Amino acid sequence: MPLAATANALHREGCLFCRRHDGGFVSREHIFSESLGNLEDYVLPPGIVCDRCNNGPLSVGDGELVSFEPIVMLRAERGLSTKAGRPVTATFGNAIIWFGVRGQITVESNSRKATRRMGPRGGQLDLFGRPVTPRRARRIVRSVWKSTLELIYLDAGPRVAFLEIFDGARDAILDDRCAGWATLDRDTIATPSVELEYERAFIGGHHAMPVTLNVFGVVIRTDLLRRDVSRDRVHPPWPHSLWEFA
Repeated sequence: MPLAATANALHREGCLFCRRHDGGFVSREHIFSESLGNLEDYVLPPGIVCDRCNNGPLSVGDGELVSFEPIVMLRAERGLSTKAGRPVTATFGNAIIWFGVRGQITVESNSRKATRRMGPRGGQLDLFGRPVTPRRARRIVRSVWKSTLELIYLDAGPRVAFLEIFDGARDAILDDRCAGWATLDRDTIATPSVELEYERAFIGGHHAMPVTLNVFGVVIRTDLLRRDVSRDRVHPPWPHSLWEFA
């Protein structure tokens, strides 16, 4: 279908996120970033997400997620390339890491503390990445919320995805000052794929939608509908590393 034929919103509600009709509707929207290997499997056609949201706040969130150091490391190990077709390298404060071939790691560092107990059967790396500031955590989590709402559209259709109950989530996904939280599993096992699970729930007398995103073994948990957090209301419960931003 020619791009000109999809220049308008497919739904009377407008864009899935900003609900407007004036942002242009030429580009496709990747539910999971292409940088995670999602080239064609989970893609929304033009007309659902406007170009302004797609190339603006949604792109910023996705960029922060795929540049999160543990995820970059796993992208490099899996041989995924950048959009420009170059091999992914993982850059840390004290080392640069890349994989020449699957399973062969190269560490370039000016610090002896970066590698310890390296041997033919493996070893340990002590790496220092950028701190996860509230601003950085907010952008990563907004990317998770974005993917969740888009999967709801894919799974249940526009009638459900445009429901009023998700309007607060829409605003938060586009707002670089929104409040929210997420937990990061401390102990993870590498997995071959990217998976996202969500469920409707009722927690503490409020509607909730717990979300779990697993990116090659890096597990981030949050909630699409409940952006306030306390220890007795996090699902699943502690212990996890907590990101909280307000």
